[in-house]
Amino acid sequence: MIEIEVIKATNPDLIGKRVFYKNSISIGGFQQDVYLDLTTQYQLEVIDDKLNFNNKSNKYLLNGKIAKSSRFLKLNDTITIGEVEFKIIQFAQEKEFNLRNTLNTETEKIIKENPKALEVLKFLKSKL
Repeated sequence: MIEIEVIKATNPDLIGKRVFYKNSISIGGFQQDVYLDLTTQYQLEVIDDKLNFNNKSNKYLLNGKIAKSSRFLKLNDTITIGEVEFKIIQFAQEKEFNLRNTLNTETEKIIKENPKALEVLKFLKSKL
């Protein structure tokens, strides 16, 4: 999970908090997870409970200081790229989501709590 807050942007509609329930997001222009009207793509990725800001040799400001390379970020770090500025609100490693395993686990819980539910679930499965 990655949560950022866009503090400054060329378009005021882009300002605000955004939460992503995945371990990696892309930031930049169109077709990115976070559209910020940038010509270059950047990436935020949670790796072993650390947040990596992946940058391919473009200058940016990290907490007001010039940076060029990829860096591990901390909570409340601020990234400035041109007219755009965003802040790291929180991040955490997301467990890999598997729909089939989740459904099986939840079905087992339902059956344990209410054994009669098994007949209902069998009926519903037969209708699929």
